Amino acid sequence: MPGDPNPTLAISSGNLSAPGKSLTLPVSVTDSAAGLQSVLMDINYDTDVFDQGNGDLALGALVAELAGNEAWSLTPNVDDAAGKVTVLLHSVEPLPGGIGDLLEVTYNVRSDAPSGLTQLDLADAETYLNGGALTITTLDGDVFIDATAPTVAAVKHNDGQLRPNQLTSLAFTLSEDVEASIEVTDLSMHNDTTDQYVDLSALAEGDFAYDHLTHIARWDLSRISFPPAYYTYTLNSASVTDLAGNELDGDGNGVGGDNYSDTLMVALGGDVNLDGSVNLADLVIMGHPNHCGQGGMTWIEGDLNFDSNVNMADLIILGDPSNWDKSLI
Repeated sequence: MPGDPNPTLAISSGNLSAPGKSLTLPVSVTDSAAGLQSVLMDINYDTDVFDQGNGDLALGALVAELAGNEAWSLTPNVDDAAGKVTVLLHSVEPLPGGIGDLLEVTYNVRSDAPSGLTQLDLADAETYLNGGALTITTLDGDVFIDATAPTVAAVKHNDGQLRPNQLTSLAFTLSEDVEASIEVTDLSMHNDTTDQYVDLSALAEGDFAYDHLTHIARWDLSRISFPPAYYTYTLNSASVTDLAGNELDGDGNGVGGDNYSDTLMVALGGDVNLDGSVNLADLVIMGHPNHCGQGGMTWIEGDLNFDSNVNMADLIILGDPSNWDKSLI
């Protein structure tokens, strides 16, 4: 067809996905579709990465809504054993022009797909426009498969301060970036001593912060009351995902999709040895000559009011009826 442009067909590059996920990528005309009436194209893919079928193909936005003689038909022929998508697109009337998506292909990533870059080969030698009347330029696409699920590398309570009878914050260091998914509602807590879930509904967006450089997600829990008890805290794997869509690998077994959970204790005032009870053993530690009357002390030496000293003020806390001879066990 003399005078017609010679279109460029392209699949985008720099795409990201994960095993078990699907992504839809268009084949686009990137310059001009003027005069385009039929397209016969082949796309080659790696069968170790993708599983494809005829139902994974659809008309693109450039032609999907056209009607009458301008309507386009789609005839797919996917050979999944060979890793080849063959498709014929055709219309009675040629396109007057425009750029955009001719075809949409949904690529289904196998659950056992390996990590790495995989090519989507838009085969120029096997792609014909208007039966070969137009010269074609093709641009191949690619997808990086990320098969590594994020994990929790570390957890810090109370911003690292040794204050066993308080819980003011929880901070999780993730192994990779999960900023696009994680939010304040992804944390839940259970009081194991009373067998009740902790109501965290008072937490607002401002009580959650995520640092994309360090991958630390921090919850400010100062709004919530935590009486002395054992608590299990949980991060929801289904809603904590990396950029590729891999769900959190909570148990660190190399497979995503399980929650991260651990247990902590909010101690009774006076539980110096942190065994869940306040009794003579705690008094003995507090009264030790290396602790009693000394400065520079911490909770585990008997400093129960965090003034760095072990003295009568701490003994009063230990002997308080709400603490003495009480147990969380």
